[in-house]
Formats: sequence, C-alpha cells, structure tokens
Amino acid sequence: MATIDEQPERTLQSRLRFTREMMAGPIYRKYEKAMRKFWDPGEFDYEADARDFQELTPEQQRGIVMITVRFLGGEQEVTDETLPMIYAAHALGKFDWTMFLSSFMMEEARHSQFFAMWHERVVGAVDVDELSEYWIEREKTVDPTGRYQTGEPVYEGLPYFGHQLIDACHAGDLAAVEEGFVRFSTLYNIWVEGVLTMPSYEIVIDTCDIWGKLGTLRHGFKQIVADEGRHITFGTAACRQLIEKRPELEQVVHDAINLYRGNAIGMLEYQRFVPELDLQKYQLQKVRHYKNRCRELNITPDQTLIDDILDPDLDFVIGIEAG
Repeated sequence: MATIDEQPERTLQSRLRFTREMMAGPIYRKYEKAMRKFWDPGEFDYEADARDFQELTPEQQRGIVMITVRFLGGEQEVTDETLPMIYAAHALGKFDWTMFLSSFMMEEARHSQFFAMWHERVVGAVDVDELSEYWIEREKTVDPTGRYQTGEPVYEGLPYFGHQLIDACHAGDLAAVEEGFVRFSTLYNIWVEGVLTMPSYEIVIDTCDIWGKLGTLRHGFKQIVADEGRHITFGTAACRQLIEKRPELEQVVHDAINLYRGNAIGMLEYQRFVPELDLQKYQLQKVRHYKNRCRELNITPDQTLIDDILDPDLDFVIGIEAG
C-alpha cells in the first residue's frame, strides 16, 4: 500500500468543488430546501398523545404500536444505511449529491429520534424487550396462490446492496459504482420510500383522523412525509442522470424492484386493525406512486406489477402466515 507521501498530487479542480452550474442544479436546490425545513422532535407536545393513548382500547393501542414500532426500527436502519450512497457520491465526484445526502442522513436520524421519543413518552416502551411483542416477522409471509413471497428490503436488501456498492467504490470501478448506486437507490429511495412506505404514512394519518386522537403522532408523520419527498425526488433525479448516460441501467431498476415485488402486492397486517380504513385505497396509492416514480425516472412501468397489485384474487396479508 502506498504511503501518504506517495499519493498523487491533487488538482485544483479536485479541491474547489463548487461551480455555478452545480449551485443552479436541482439536487443542490434540494439541499438548500432541506436546510430551510428544519424541525425538532424535542419541541413536540407528547403529553397530549400520552393522554390520548390511555383512552384507546387495548386493541387500538396494540394496533397503532405495531405500526409505529416498524417505523422506529426502519428509520434507525436507513440512517445507518445512508453511508454507501455518500461514499458512492464521493467516488463519482458528485459534490452536490454529497451535500444533499448529508442532510438526508441527518433527517433519517431525526425521524429515528422522533419515534424513540414518542414511544418512550407516549407508550412508555422504547427498549427492545419492551417492544418485541409488537414486532411481526414479515419474512415468513407467503401468498396463498404460491406466486409471491415477501422479504425485508430494509433489513436484508439494503445492507446487501450497500456492501456491494462500497466494494465497487473500493475497487475504483466507476461503472460498477454507477450500477450499484442505481440498484441501491432504487430499492431505498424509489421502492421502499417512494412506493411501499407512502401508503403506511397515510394509514397512520387516516387512523389518527378517524380516532380524533394522537395529534403529535400525526404531526410528526406529516413532517416526515415532507422530508421523504425530498429523498425520493433525489433518488429519481440521481438515477435518471445515470440511466440517461447508460440506458442499460433501466433494467437494474426493474430487477431491484422485482426482488421485493410481493411486498407491494400483499396488504400490510396493520391495515386490518382499523376496520374503518379503506383497504383498497392503499393498493391504489401504491400503483400511483409506482407510476410516478417511473415517470420521474423516464422509464417504462411494469404493467404486470400494476395488474397484480390491483388483482383482488391476490389477497394476502404481509406479516400473517398465509394458507
């Protein structure tokens, strides 16, 4: 391995990264917007939600915590898994991407903080042993028709693709970095954030509205949705740049989605804990968000995926052993 003294001398262009073109670009503007949209979970009123929580039935309490504990875990996971994207942005010389991703990581950490504070102050449970009873293992779900099964894109897919992306950065293979970034960002920003999770936000907001309770939880979700909107549009903008440069990368998008397409086709277990919810509404939302992501990427949607999401015969619940 070369010593520090043996490293090649850096050019001035590699030291001064700002350009007018970059500062006028869409991703740098997302960074500026993120800096203006700061919010602090420590300033929220959790006492009102604590009183509301005590007024819920045991079934309602369990149902809402089954939702929020998934977000508590998921936000912590994606905070840790932002690093490969930052590493790849650096490898590709995309300083505006690096700047935006610095705000991205902070926002995911802030979401983690919000859910930790809400669980501790409202539910009175934040440690693993206190919340484990609310955690459903979704990996075991199987579609009764045998066509689909679901997995854990956040807990298995992102770490796996993240390691691949970091390995490509270490190897200095920029083509592999571009492909790895598209694969990772597709799973993270486009599929998990941009399609699968969006209906879950609406499920929580709708539930709070139906019950007329948990206003702080509802407010927190609204703030998170605004943050995630920037994350999604960053992912689609960055991937679109790379796909326009290398059109064959469109197939990488479809392949990454196909690994976890069953997660969009099945319904979430907590949809059925609130009888007043319109279950089909959230399936339609998945299709709308999927079409929007494909439009933003300028790629062709997979019509068979859309048809399967809306197929009433493919009726299975993620998190419940199908039979």
